[in-house]
Amino acid sequence: MIKVVIIGGGNVATHLYQSFSCEDKLDIVQVFNRNKAHLNFVREKHKRISDPEKIEEADLYLIAVKDEKITEVANKLTLKSGVVAHTSGSQPMNSLNRFQNFGVFYPLQTFSKSRPVDFKEVPICVEANTSANLNFLKKVATLISNRIYEVDSEQRRVLHLSAVLVNNFSNHLFTLADEYCRENELPF
Repeated sequence: MIKVVIIGGGNVATHLYQSFSCEDKLDIVQVFNRNKAHLNFVREKHKRISDPEKIEEADLYLIAVKDEKITEVANKLTLKSGVVAHTSGSQPMNSLNRFQNFGVFYPLQTFSKSRPVDFKEVPICVEANTSANLNFLKKVATLISNRIYEVDSEQRRVLHLSAVLVNNFSNHLFTLADEYCRENELPF
């Protein structure tokens, strides 16, 4: 059984919790967020924690917070023996290099708490500081997804930027088309 601590209370943390909870070989021991009220998605109340000093030992610590908060959150963690990985597409893996075992576990997907996601179809990009840690992250990823890719920090940054561009440009085109229809008294 792989013990996991999820750090964060947003969309990515919510979906990782839901996906990991369905897998027998993964045991979510805790979900941490500085604001416990943001952890209502965690069914087991005793697993919701807001004190970083109470984070237990685990095999994997997944930091699923806003990109600009990753380093700040990581610096508040006491050194852990398990693998510490963030879920960002744009941040370099080395932002976690204060830990002995670190990496990236990046699900390439836009997440909304209200929209269900079939994680089996979500590409997961992994990177780690050692081959053993990389194999470990791949093992975890294969438990929830059929699409695992080894991607370094620069490739992941490019991939993330490409995904944001495609997603946002498409949404912008929909907005322009909607405005054009309205101007011509047509329903979009």
